Amino acid sequence: MQLKLFTVGPVACYPQVLEEMGRQMFSHRSKDYIDLHKDLTFLLKEFLETESEIFFFPSSGTGFMEASVRNCVERKM
Repeated sequence: MQLKLFTVGPVACYPQVLEEMGRQMFSHRSKDYIDLHKDLTFLLKEFLETESEIFFFPSSGTGFMEASVRNCVERKM
């Protein structure tokens, strides 16, 4: 498979992707997730060569920026 489409809608997937999609998900409150989060944080800090805190935000960059601004203002915008 050589064609790579980064669009919405039906797209061709690698067999490995389809296989992973068939695995059971786990809760963000489970030990499996806590271990995954710790590992990802460690690897990302190492990759970025930083000791600063790493913050995962389940949103787009725009959503993160809006949340950051909204947390800094007292009155409703």
